Amino acid sequence: MVTWGGLSVLGATAGNLLAGVILSLLSWRWTFVAPLAVAAGALALPPWLLPRTTPDRGRALDLPGARVLVPLLGGATLLTAFLYSERRAPAIPYCRSASCSTEDGPSPSQPLR
Repeated sequence: MVTWGGLSVLGATAGNLLAGVILSLLSWRWTFVAPLAVAAGALALPPWLLPRTTPDRGRALDLPGARVLVPLLGGATLLTAFLYSERRAPAIPYCRSASCSTEDGPSPSQPLR
């Protein structure tokens, strides 16, 4: 974990320094070229850096785990979408004072008098 954390900090620092150098020497448009060069290197280097292994054919798909994980992810996605849409435009406006009203009349959250 120390190695992973150290490399993450090193990568973030190197990225900021490289962006500063690019902005100082060239235009801001060149900052979009640097990630392309890193991505090209990340795609080109693994055949030489990673050991060759054969896939393990003895492992099967974890169906019980998928039956649990898929509904949880779907529910989390739906909950996030609901909370996002309610924050932007609530379906039922919340009002504490009795003078709140909508265009069609009193607020549905207020008792009728």
